[in-house]
Amino acid sequence: MNKLDHFVHDLYQDADVTDPEIIDVMEETRSHLEQSVRDLMIQGYSEEEATKLAMYRYGSKEHVDQLLTWVYRKERTFASWLLRIGISIAAATIVFFIGTMMLSQHQSLAYADAFYGNERSIESYERILEEHLLLISISGQDVSSSRDFTVHRSIWLPELFTSHGMYLIDEQHLTTTESFDVTKFGAVLALVGLTIYLVTSIIWSVIKLYHAGRLHLLSIVSVVFFNVLGYWFWALRK
Repeated sequence: MNKLDHFVHDLYQDADVTDPEIIDVMEETRSHLEQSVRDLMIQGYSEEEATKLAMYRYGSKEHVDQLLTWVYRKERTFASWLLRIGISIAAATIVFFIGTMMLSQHQSLAYADAFYGNERSIESYERILEEHLLLISISGQDVSSSRDFTVHRSIWLPELFTSHGMYLIDEQHLTTTESFDVTKFGAVLALVGLTIYLVTSIIWSVIKLYHAGRLHLLSIVSVVFFNVLGYWFWALRK
């Protein structure tokens, strides 16, 4: 090991030299020093003089410690912002899901009022379809001609987001509907929001445990299966 190797090793002796990022930084430091030595030798310095001057110009161990502290602080700040984004998205989608459940109940009552309060005819059902934007189609029997009919919008929705309703107008006539199920849509969004939160919280926990020197297979498994509770178990463990 030459002087440059000893110098780089001493600079990063307090860092985790098994960390790929630290290994890359050490390689960059060594390459920078070697280039500085070559430049100084071109200027007329001997190899020994150029090596000493390059190491002096690069800085002390305290300088490197400050640089590593700044890098680690940036990583922790990134992790914190990532967790906040995940929590915000999860909270927003859950609130939206609750709103869709309330809207769905209101729409069901509105549909019932519309069907029971109007005559069974194509014209009245077309009017109901226009007034209720979430309705996709209505099927029933015309009261005057006793013919079955269906009125519908020219729109396509995945089956996942549709629901079917039945309204017994009297003992002999049944009206069926197909509508956009906002509750299912809200549930899917809430699931996506929770997934984003889980991913961001795992990343946050891994970065925090890494800087605390407690990142290993068991801690990662705990975080994956128990989320933040798994993180706190290892973070607070003495």
